[in-house]
Amino acid sequence: MFVPIAPKLIGMSVSVARATDELAVEVNPAPMNSVNDYATVTGSVIDTLNFLTVAFTIVNTGANSITWKVIASNASDFSAAVEVQAEAALAAGLASSFAAAVAPWRYYKVMHKSTVGGDHGQSTVRGIAKAG
Repeated sequence: MFVPIAPKLIGMSVSVARATDELAVEVNPAPMNSVNDYATVTGSVIDTLNFLTVAFTIVNTGANSITWKVIASNASDFSAAVEVQAEAALAAGLASSFAAAVAPWRYYKVMHKSTVGGDHGQSTVRGIAKAG
């Protein structure tokens, strides 16, 4: 007869992620003009702690090309960030997207810049993280 034995956790600390009733969280930042160096699209940060997937869409609603990327980190200040969507140029009027079926990092955000210095575009970003 097999009898399962629970491991003893003497002197150990155990943390469990808190469950949530939310099925998704969305970000809908206001359109933002690009600048010559990479800048975070204000309001695009998503915390995926209680979610499995993450996705962003970006539309260049400006008159000039922009270059964009997605970075992720386990630190909320992105001090140890990794690029999860390589930079890509996006011509005026076009859209692009990023998705991770399993979001291995906790925080994600979109960054953009003008593809050609001085010729600014505008990003409209939408993001979502889902429970499954």
